Amino acid sequence: MKGWTFPPFEEMHPWPLLRPASAGRLFLALLLDGCLLLGFSGVALLLTTAILLHLSGNAGHKEWFLSAPWYSLGGGLLWLLTTFLVWWGYYPLLRAACGQTLGERIAGVRLVSMDGSPPKLWQVLGRGVGALPSLMLAGAGYLWALTSVQRRSWHSILSRTRMAENWPS
Repeated sequence: MKGWTFPPFEEMHPWPLLRPASAGRLFLALLLDGCLLLGFSGVALLLTTAILLHLSGNAGHKEWFLSAPWYSLGGGLLWLLTTFLVWWGYYPLLRAACGQTLGERIAGVRLVSMDGSPPKLWQVLGRGVGALPSLMLAGAGYLWALTSVQRRSWHSILSRTRMAENWPS
């Protein structure tokens, strides 16, 4: 069939100024954002520990690390919730505000709509929700971008967005 692409729902568009982001740039952005977010998660862990120790009356305990939240179900769940909010708030908030995260800015990539314009709020939020199944299925949604014609992941296809390089080459 002439003009048919795999998968059939992935339409082709001309991209005169927006080249799809390379796997290397995307990996660099993911690595930088991951390091930053691990730092945020570490701070959330320390704050959760301090709050739990204060509430339990063990704030002056010299071996506070033995009472860390991962030893209690409630503390662990609180830390997971805090970490989830940090990780899943970071990407949508920064992408909705300026189209890219800090790591993506350094790596030279940005999130754009299919027409090259900045993404709308519903697209950013839909991409965030769609990233969960992409990741949970052994990362298949992300790996799809390596074999896709337009190098788009499942959540990019669902939200009608793409990761593009910041500058034409």
